[in-house]
Amino acid sequence: MLEKPNVSSSSLSTSRPKWRSLILELDTEPPYLYLGKDRLMKLMLLQPGVIVGIWRGKNQVAFIMISLHFHKLVEKSLLGSPACPYSESVGLSPVVDSDPELGLHGYTLHFVLHNTGTEIMSGHFQQLFCRKGHIRRGLVELRVIRRTSLSQHRSLSGNIKLPWKGEELEGAVENCCIMSLTLLDEFQKPFWCVSTPIHITMAKRTVSFDYSGHDFQMFYRNPDGEVKMLLVWLEEQKQFFLIGLTVCVPVAKVNKRFNREY
Repeated sequence: MLEKPNVSSSSLSTSRPKWRSLILELDTEPPYLYLGKDRLMKLMLLQPGVIVGIWRGKNQVAFIMISLHFHKLVEKSLLGSPACPYSESVGLSPVVDSDPELGLHGYTLHFVLHNTGTEIMSGHFQQLFCRKGHIRRGLVELRVIRRTSLSQHRSLSGNIKLPWKGEELEGAVENCCIMSLTLLDEFQKPFWCVSTPIHITMAKRTVSFDYSGHDFQMFYRNPDGEVKMLLVWLEEQKQFFLIGLTVCVPVAKVNKRFNREY
């Protein structure tokens, strides 16, 4: 929880915190999600977005990092209470009766892979859509980067890793980083915002005539949506390429936002 400053006519040197603002609530009970390890540290993920660093061999907590999305972060920090977090009022988007597929097109995605100090990859993608017939498992699927479209593929700068510091030691855990995304609807209003640690796993090998490297994947899911990433590791270049990116949002969320019945 963050302290609220005392904003008054008194000098800043004498102002003191007055009350706390609740940013998030989480269940600290196991199981935790394993993110990765190096020779000194093991990283565990406590949803939503809390990284717990544990000393290997000691089973003691070395540090805790929290990943927060910047959208409305100031309001969440200042306008919440110790008992209740700040809740943004979300109005319905305008209903356009002449558009039979309102809520299925016109999405914009701001997408970043980064760690605590370095941007690994970023992208701005516009005019994302999903046709009615492509709604599967109750999800509206927005295909951002397609494996079959080479011009869409993105290289990742450097290795995917998450640096850490604890006491007088420091290191970096390979194959994990932080994903931050902001999905805007047709009216450029935030539809889904998330910032969370994410890690790489091996993917089922598929036949590809464009890349000869090993396939990997990153996957994230919460009640508001899913993100699926497909990567290939090119050994000669010592580099990852992002060759597939799909963002899925629940059709129920779309229906509620746009007053639809898809």
